[in-house]
Amino acid sequence: MAMVDKECEQLDDGSDPRLVTAPSMVQLCRNMPFVMGSTALTPGMYLTRPHFKALVDSSIARGSHGDRRLRESDVPRYLNYTTFATLLKDGWLGTRDASSNYVIDLVLPPRSFT
Repeated sequence: MAMVDKECEQLDDGSDPRLVTAPSMVQLCRNMPFVMGSTALTPGMYLTRPHFKALVDSSIARGSHGDRRLRESDVPRYLNYTTFATLLKDGWLGTRDASSNYVIDLVLPPRSFT
């Protein structure tokens, strides 16, 4: 994820400022049943990759037995699903242009036009 974020940062020309230009976000979900085929956003915490790493490495995430955990009540600031969706839809988060094409090429298999 860090490599993809770095490549996208280099591809971004800065002509359309965003709050977050990296494609890598982490979502921590509440424990709830999975509904196949649902298009609804899952409630939880949406964090940038660096924010997530900083939280996991901090004392906030240390459990009583040396384990790591992040609870909504312990995380001082995060995006909820409504705010995340609004910022993404309005173009304040994520990639664009060359960065988006780079991510698409990583995720989708090559198409054959024969």
